[in-house]
Amino acid sequence: MLIINSESRRLQVHDMARNISNPNTFELSCPHQARQHPSTSLQKRYRQINRKIRGQPKPFTRIELVGNGALSSLPAEILQKVAKYLPSSSVAVLSLASKAIRYKLGAKYLRTEIKEPIDSCISYASPLQYLITVYWAYQRISWNHHEPPKLPELKMFLFLLARDSSSKIFCFRCGYLHSPKRSDQVQRWWPWSWKNCLTFNGSIIQMYYGRHFHFEGAQLAMQQYRRGISPKKELRRLTDHNRISELDSSSNSGLRTLRSLDARIARNRLYVRVVREAYVSDLSENVVSASIGQLYVCPHLTGRDPLSCRLVKSWVYMDFCKSPADYQCAFCRTEMQVEIKAPKRLLAKRYSIIVRVWQDFGTLYHPADLDWYSHLDTFESSTPVEFPAGDIRKSFEYA
Repeated sequence: MLIINSESRRLQVHDMARNISNPNTFELSCPHQARQHPSTSLQKRYRQINRKIRGQPKPFTRIELVGNGALSSLPAEILQKVAKYLPSSSVAVLSLASKAIRYKLGAKYLRTEIKEPIDSCISYASPLQYLITVYWAYQRISWNHHEPPKLPELKMFLFLLARDSSSKIFCFRCGYLHSPKRSDQVQRWWPWSWKNCLTFNGSIIQMYYGRHFHFEGAQLAMQQYRRGISPKKELRRLTDHNRISELDSSSNSGLRTLRSLDARIARNRLYVRVVREAYVSDLSENVVSASIGQLYVCPHLTGRDPLSCRLVKSWVYMDFCKSPADYQCAFCRTEMQVEIKAPKRLLAKRYSIIVRVWQDFGTLYHPADLDWYSHLDTFESSTPVEFPAGDIRKSFEYA
């Protein structure tokens, strides 16, 4: 029965093909379609049925030599002259813009030998030594976000590709394209590994903001923002500290005191608001000073510990209210505000110290930018920064 049905179905398909090959016969059966498309519709149906009978795959689309854009519509001679004045990385990206440009430029520009002196050590060096070599080589590069980065041609090609990607970034640590998820901290006892491209400074800032807060995650959010794509998903992941394991939160005081973490982008800059809270039994200077050490603000305030000096003495005499002014860090774009709350119950002797911190991490063009790196630098020779009082807090609130 199955053989008869398949044979009858094959005969029906052959009959339809014969009818389509005869225009007069098909006009009688489908007069409306024939009037609308007298030639194209018949040929299209004939090719479709013929492919079904023979089992042929769909043919490739024809390359249009004249593109839609002004650049792709240029003649091949003019386009090749323009390409001679461009570096190899820019020509490679240009050839991937459209099929018309790719056809006119050819493959000889893509086969250009791009050599890097930094890659010469990969044949004899261990993966760890290679990573360290790459890291310090890029740290020595003079960086200016107003100009194109001074990278080798192969890395520059990947950097240009990453600017148009919505899911991958150009990693300045390993020099390749990958997802920011590879920069998450996965092993507490080892700062980085060859399989997971972890940030070299990730252990410093992730200790207080969570495993997802690193330069690569913020870099993708800014990348989407510049392309006009909403970065809300990446910002939520960047500030996600709810999925921290119990081991991390119990062994790290910086995560135990973290109450909320929010990030926003405004004026092409990343702003972060952090709220931390600690409890004290009384408001004596010694007790408050010990508790303030758990409330991380920035590496400069925590390292020099001015909170146990002038600020703590002023907090003790606050009548359970917010600080009258925003305190600023002199070496990074950080503002903070302190609030002391009295116990909710009359007999309960438990005061809460709340510290709200607003930080500006900059444009995130490079991990060596001063606006980003100053939040990781703890040296005494840090470069002083100046900004109007309350500017960071207002920028975050009105973003």
